[in-house]
Amino acid sequence: MFNNMDASGFEGMASGDGPLYSDVSISERDAIVDAFYDYAALIWAAEDQVAEGETTTPSPTPSPTPTPSPEPIYFPGSATVQLESGEMIRMDQVAVGVKIRTSAGFSSVFMMGHKDSEILAGYVSFKLANGEFFAASASHYLKTEEGSLRAAGDFAVGDKLVTITNGAVTIDFVERVVAKGAFNPNTEQGDVVVNGVLASCYTTIVPPVIAAWLLMPFRILFRLGCTVPDFLHTNSSNLVIGLHKIAKRVF
Repeated sequence: MFNNMDASGFEGMASGDGPLYSDVSISERDAIVDAFYDYAALIWAAEDQVAEGETTTPSPTPSPTPTPSPEPIYFPGSATVQLESGEMIRMDQVAVGVKIRTSAGFSSVFMMGHKDSEILAGYVSFKLANGEFFAASASHYLKTEEGSLRAAGDFAVGDKLVTITNGAVTIDFVERVVAKGAFNPNTEQGDVVVNGVLASCYTTIVPPVIAAWLLMPFRILFRLGCTVPDFLHTNSSNLVIGLHKIAKRVF
């Protein structure tokens, strides 16, 4: 099935622009699905082992230090995205399969990196010169006017965020806030427009290129029309982090 795929097709598969594999038989598809589910289960178990190993390692710190609560790597539930119809919906209404606005038109959400409507989480909130507001976790990558990526927590008053309609807009005010909900839609494009601001689907926790390749099996599952297990939609970010930890230990 994959023997005749050239480099461009392989790259397209990663970005979501590749073949749809309509010629895949049901038995072949089932085999692929089973393999990916096994892949997810094994990595999840390995991640738990890595975490257990880390927690049992004695700390070199001579005196006890408080452990901060893990910071989310998501958007709050009140954030908004745009559908193909032009309708604006809240982040807590986004579902797998819908197409939302990105840097290149509208792209399908193939997985929810996280979805928790009840959690109260910390975010960096920005007020822009055009009167718009935007919030994201400090570790979430945002696009700069130079085209590079920078963590939300590294932006300050006077810097600019890239908006989809007004270009680069100056930040007038920055503050840390607590908001309800934690959501992270992973689009096939790899970025998303939230409250009009262009943001990556990735964070500083795992390098974006690596995160994109680690999530590739789930892009393929989505394009095959298969359902990704619910537990991955709830916390696939932990899966990617676990995969990255294991890769670093092995290589």
